[in-house]
Amino acid sequence: MAQALRLEFHLSWCAVARRKEHGTRFLSRAEKESPNRAESVDAVYPHRARWVDAYGWVEIGHDEGSRSFVRTLDDGGTVWEGEARYPTLAAALAALDAGIGQWLHGEMDEE
Repeated sequence: MAQALRLEFHLSWCAVARRKEHGTRFLSRAEKESPNRAESVDAVYPHRARWVDAYGWVEIGHDEGSRSFVRTLDDGGTVWEGEARYPTLAAALAALDAGIGQWLHGEMDEE
């Protein structure tokens, strides 16, 4: 039986945690706004961010109820499903962001 990683984005990405000698701490506002810091998940995938902020959640990974690797859901069920496989997690997240972006534009008249 194959094992799967399942991540659910129920909240926006607010801070980046990093490991310190005494545990995990969150970056300060100055550290988050540093030009050396990589783009935030919300900046890279803005439609995913909008979706989890206002409408529902994202599931990543295979489960018995769906053949897709990545999907968006709300209280009524599945709203968008991706492909069964992607070459990378980044490709899956990019497909998710594009798919939910099209849904937000078509169904909610959002840009």
